Amino acid sequence: MEIKRYITFRNKENNLPMLKEKEKIQWNSDFSSYDKIVDFFNQVFKMEYLEEEYVYVMSFNCQMIPQGVFELSHGTADTSIIKMRELAIFLLLSGANKFIVTHNHPNGSKDASVNDINITRKIQEMANFIEVDFLQHFTIGNDGYDTCIDNGEDDDIFKENDEDDEDYMPFN
Repeated sequence: MEIKRYITFRNKENNLPMLKEKEKIQWNSDFSSYDKIVDFFNQVFKMEYLEEEYVYVMSFNCQMIPQGVFELSHGTADTSIIKMRELAIFLLLSGANKFIVTHNHPNGSKDASVNDINITRKIQEMANFIEVDFLQHFTIGNDGYDTCIDNGEDDDIFKENDEDDEDYMPFN
């Protein structure tokens, strides 16, 4: 499968934001589980070993086919700023029906912080407003990954055939 990596730029004729393809990434798997999504980011962007914090967004169509991947932010050793405006622009221009956000922890810990949970709530509010499904926010460290969206009672949307599988991605 080919996944396009985008950057945003302004059209010189009308000064409106547009997506520009930066590169095409070849990937030989699907995105049907959390493990497969995190594996993509670790293999392609080396997320688990980066010394600065990076935030990426992947948009999907309604059939969970990637529409594109976008570097939302590049920060420092312990901080990266996420702006809802830039996230919304990418999601809308890429034609997203669903999306995930992922970022690394340069300290090596996968554990989601209080700040990670707070920004996840803000992303969810923005996603609800523009009517794009926010599936998950991953934090990646060298010890694995964590998720910032606690599915709680909604866990059954991640179950297939009544299995208790946190790695199952919804296809609805």
